[in-house]
Amino acid sequence: MSQVSEQDWDALFKKALANHQAGALEQAQASYTLLLQQHPHHPMLLHLLGLTHQQQGQLQKARPLLLESIEADPDNPAFHYDLGLLYGELQEWPLAIQSFQNALARKPQYPEALEALTATAEQLGYNTLAHQTCTELARFLEADRRPTDALHCWKKAVSLSPQNIETAFELGRLTLSLNQPEEAARILKDVVDRKPQHAKALLYLAQSLATLGNAAESQKCFHVLHQQTGLDGVLFRRLFTLPVIYESENAVEHWRERFSEELSNLEAHPLKIQNPVSEIGVTPFYLAYQETCEKPLMTRLAALLKKSLPPLDFTPTPSGRKRPRVAVVSRYLFQPRHTIHRLFGGLIAQLDRARFEVLACPVSTQEEQKSLCYLNPQDPMLSLSVYDYAGACKALQEASPDIILYPDIGMEPMTFYLALQRLAPVQCLLWGHPMTTGMPSMDYFLSNIWMESPLEQAQTHYHETLILHQQINLYLPPPEIPPPASKADLGLPPTAPILVCPQSLFKLHPGFDLILADILAQNPTARLVLIDGDTPSWNGLLEKRWSNRIPALEERLLWMPKGDQQAFYRLLSAADVVLDIPQFSGGKTSLDALAYGKPIVTWPKALMRQRNAAGLLGYLDVLDTVVSGVSQYVETVTRLLQEEDTRQEIQTRLQERTPILYQRSEAVRELETFLEMAQSQSKPI
Repeated sequence: MSQVSEQDWDALFKKALANHQAGALEQAQASYTLLLQQHPHHPMLLHLLGLTHQQQGQLQKARPLLLESIEADPDNPAFHYDLGLLYGELQEWPLAIQSFQNALARKPQYPEALEALTATAEQLGYNTLAHQTCTELARFLEADRRPTDALHCWKKAVSLSPQNIETAFELGRLTLSLNQPEEAARILKDVVDRKPQHAKALLYLAQSLATLGNAAESQKCFHVLHQQTGLDGVLFRRLFTLPVIYESENAVEHWRERFSEELSNLEAHPLKIQNPVSEIGVTPFYLAYQETCEKPLMTRLAALLKKSLPPLDFTPTPSGRKRPRVAVVSRYLFQPRHTIHRLFGGLIAQLDRARFEVLACPVSTQEEQKSLCYLNPQDPMLSLSVYDYAGACKALQEASPDIILYPDIGMEPMTFYLALQRLAPVQCLLWGHPMTTGMPSMDYFLSNIWMESPLEQAQTHYHETLILHQQINLYLPPPEIPPPASKADLGLPPTAPILVCPQSLFKLHPGFDLILADILAQNPTARLVLIDGDTPSWNGLLEKRWSNRIPALEERLLWMPKGDQQAFYRLLSAADVVLDIPQFSGGKTSLDALAYGKPIVTWPKALMRQRNAAGLLGYLDVLDTVVSGVSQYVETVTRLLQEEDTRQEIQTRLQERTPILYQRSEAVRELETFLEMAQSQSKPI
C-alpha cells in the first residue's frame, strides 16, 4: 500500500469504524487490514480487526490480534476485557478470569469487567471470587447512582455467600433507602439475630420499623443500640420515634406521656452531641400530629438540645445595612415540586430586591443542586450541604445575614438544628410546619389573622413572638389545573357520593374516626377515598384500627395510588365533598380543592394547624362549611351530599371567589414591612 496522507488515513479509519458499527464486518475488516499495512503495530487497529473476526465466529484468528494489541498497549483496560470475553467463548476459563482481573487492575471501577468476572467465577464455582467482585460492582453502581442495579448485585452477592453478614447488611441498608421498609426490616432482623452486636444493622432495623409505623419495636432497637454504643444521639432518636398511625385516642395520650417521661429522663443526665445532623439525624416531626399544643414539650426539648451541643463561639451583631440581607434557609423551598416551594416560593420571589438582599440558602445534596429552582435570578446563592452541620453554621456566620428566614422548621434535620443556633440578629419562620420550635434562638413566628385564634390566645401556643399579618402569608400564581375528571375516569363508582380526604395518612387522628363513622352511617351509599401512604403498612395500620372502630368502612373505603400533582388535581375534581381533618387541617390540599371550588367541610380548633382550611374559607367569605362540632360536621356533609343544589351553589361561589387568593401583592408588602421592622428593632445579642 502506498503511503496515504494523514487526512486520508483518518477518513479511511472513520469509514472503517462506521462500517464496523453498522455490522458491515467484511468491509470494516478489509479497511482495517489496509490501514495496518501502513501502521502494522497500531494497537486500536489490531484490536478492532480482532473484534471483527470474533464477531464472525473466527475465534482463533481473533486471538493473536487481540494479544498483539495488548502487547502494543498493555495499559488499555478495554483490550484486556475484550480478550477475556474471547477466552470465555473459547471456554478457556482461567485465562478469561485472568484477563478480567488484568482489566480491573488497570481500571478498578469497570462495571462490565466486574460483571463478567462475577459471572465467570460463579460458573466455575469460585464463589469467593464471584462474591468479592459482585460486591465491588454493587458499590460502584451505588456510587454511580444506579441503586436499582446495585440492589440486584447485592442480592446476587447474598446468594453467592449466604453466611456473609456484611453483605446481608448492605442489602438491607440499600433496600431501606429504596423505600422498601418491610423487606429491609426482614433482612436486617436476620442480620441482628445472627450478630446482635451489629450496631449499624440495629440502627437501620430501627429506622425500618419506624418507617413501617412500628414505633414500639423501633424504640426497643434504639434501646439496645444505646446499650451497645453509649451514644447520646441514639437517646434522642429513640425519643423522637413516634407512631405514624395511632391505634386510639388512648394510644395518643400514652405516647405523649411517654415522650414527656423520656424527656425528663434525658433532662436528668448530661448529654453530649457534636453533630446533631449525623448523630440524631431526625426531628420530632410526628409530635405535631397528636392534636395537643406542643409548646411545653418543645420548649423543654429545645433547652435540652441546646445544652447538649457544644457552645457556638459566635455573636451576631446588627450590620446597619440600609438594604437588609435576608438569608432564606430551607431544604424544600428550592425544590419545585415540594409543598413548601408551592406555598412560599412566590412570596420570597416577590420580595423587593431594591429593599432587600435575599441570600438563597438551599440545603441540598450535591446531586440535588443540579435541579434547584432559583426563585429570583438576582439572588446570590449559598448552598449548604445537607450533611455538614458545622460547615453550614460557619457558612451562615460568614455570610453575616441581618435576618434568617426559615419557611419551615421541623420537617428535616439540618434546618431544625441550625435554628437552635443564633446565627443572625433576627431569626424567624413561616408556617410550613405549623408548630412552635420552642427555641430561644427563634424570635418570630409569622402567621396571619385568618388561620389563628385571637392573638391573646394564639400567642400562648408559641415560644416565639407571634406576628399576625392581615393577609394570608402566600403569593400564589393561579394554578394550572387539568379539566375535571369524571368518577368513571378514575375508576370510582359513577353514581356513588364521593368523599375525599386528601391528606397524608399520619394526619388521620383517631379522634376523627367517630365523625367518619357517623357520616357513613347517615349516607349509606357514600364512599370514602384516601390516598395510599408512603408504605403499604400505613394503609394496613389504618384499616386495622378502623376494622375495630368502624367495621362498616371496610366495604366503603377506596384507596387511590399516589401520583403527581396533576393526578392529585384530577382526584379532587371528582370529589363531591372534601373532608378536612379537625386535628390537622389541610393547607396546600385545601388550596388545591378550592381550585375546583370543591366544598371543604372543616372544624377549626384552637391551634393554627387546625385552622388552615377555615382560614382560607374565611378569607373568601364562604363560611357555609365551617362548623363548630361533631354533629354539625356530620350534618353539613350529609346536607351537601343529599342536596345537590346546595352543593353546586357553594361550589359556584367558591369558584367566583377563589381567584382573590392568587398573586396578593399585599401579602408581600406585609412581609417586607415586617422584615424592615425586625431589622430596625434588632439589638446586639
